[in-house]
Amino acid sequence: MAISKSKKIIKSILAVIIILVTVGGTFVGTSYYLHSRKKAIIILPGLMASALYDTSTGNGAWDPFYDVDLNFKTFINEEGLNLGSILPLLLVKSVSEQIIKLFANDFHGAPDSLMNLIAMTEDGVPKVDTIEPVPWENKSRLRYGVINAQKELYEEYHKEYGEEYEVQVYNYDFRIDNRVSAQRLEEYINNKRYREVILVAHSNGGQVAACYLNKEKNRAKVAKYISYSVPYFGSFSAITQLENIDNMLNSLLSTLGESELTRKLEQVFQNQFLSMLYMWAPYQLLPSFDYINVDNIGGKAEIIIDGQPVQFTTEQELFDFYCSRPWAKMSNGKVRPQLATWPEYLDSIKVTLPTGEKVLSTTLVDTTYINGTGKETPIKVYFETNDDGQLKLVDETYKSTYGDGTVSHYTGIGGEKDASKIVLLEGVNHYGINGYFKEKMETESFEIMDEYMQNRTPKWYDWIETVLN
Repeated sequence: MAISKSKKIIKSILAVIIILVTVGGTFVGTSYYLHSRKKAIIILPGLMASALYDTSTGNGAWDPFYDVDLNFKTFINEEGLNLGSILPLLLVKSVSEQIIKLFANDFHGAPDSLMNLIAMTEDGVPKVDTIEPVPWENKSRLRYGVINAQKELYEEYHKEYGEEYEVQVYNYDFRIDNRVSAQRLEEYINNKRYREVILVAHSNGGQVAACYLNKEKNRAKVAKYISYSVPYFGSFSAITQLENIDNMLNSLLSTLGESELTRKLEQVFQNQFLSMLYMWAPYQLLPSFDYINVDNIGGKAEIIIDGQPVQFTTEQELFDFYCSRPWAKMSNGKVRPQLATWPEYLDSIKVTLPTGEKVLSTTLVDTTYINGTGKETPIKVYFETNDDGQLKLVDETYKSTYGDGTVSHYTGIGGEKDASKIVLLEGVNHYGINGYFKEKMETESFEIMDEYMQNRTPKWYDWIETVLN
């Protein structure tokens, strides 16, 4: 009888242990699950603002200046390029080393020169396959993008919201197809197991965001999206750059004047920098059919040939025009993949609704569009037929003050008509987010964030996390 009673007691104790272990394991597992699936604010830099490094050496490739704490404001101010701050950098060791590499091999550069490391083939493939974006886990200043471009933005968002959100900069390879970068962003967010994401994107980073938001499962994770000066329907600056790439150099050389350094830089530009023309972004940012011939508050966006606006009636007609330009072709005569896939790319930033209507993907999440205003922004380009019957871009370009100098209002706000989703910042140029975020953009940005936080519908995991904490 005593033995039978003892067995019952032992069984009861074992049952209690099993229950405790099960419940405890579930509790621990739930705690781990919740705390390993954090909420994040992810900052997507603009074109050429992500830092790249050589994975074979660990050294910076795009931003290789290891011995000086450079800052975006050092190079760009509200007036543009700040040569007064740049020239003293020629005496810095890492800068002088890079100049020697750029001037090597009869101005074709050393194999590991800054420009040769990030060079592209004419069909849009990086020549050096060990160059990758710098991960956020990297503890150097490269984690904030090239020359600390996003450092101030990160620090202010982190200071304000870092207790609740994991704030970080997502460097991506700005040279490649934005759709590939979006796929990598998706994989990154999934691998990090983020359950709630706030995207903060500038310029071309917003194109990556729009590609990412093309998928419903990705949109489900994005609770808020803040868009800074993103050319969703393209920018006329892309046309002028592709048509007259030499202007990128001439504006710099004109400030330096005639000198031996000027002549050397011109050769470096021709031999090394021009391969950057093969990046995907200039082609993916060409003014789209949604933009051309549209009447907006700044005037009608147009391509004008011999004094007459071209009336493109279909997207295909506009595409055919772009394909006819000299920069559209490779040396074998075929259209570059960067442009050949342009129609498919335009579809990748849109979502087809059940009604058959195509809408910009950003309209399907809680988005606020911020754009600078009061800066002369190109919204028309002029071509003339020369004596050889060839079209040539002329210097005259119509500019509207309804934009930030690069992105006009219409494309920067994605055609949005709801005023509650639009913020226009007077006197802020395209690089304001990098150059003077705290002075001119922080107040409006954090008002948007605070309103979202106040109106945010609590999720089930918020209550559990409160209990666990």
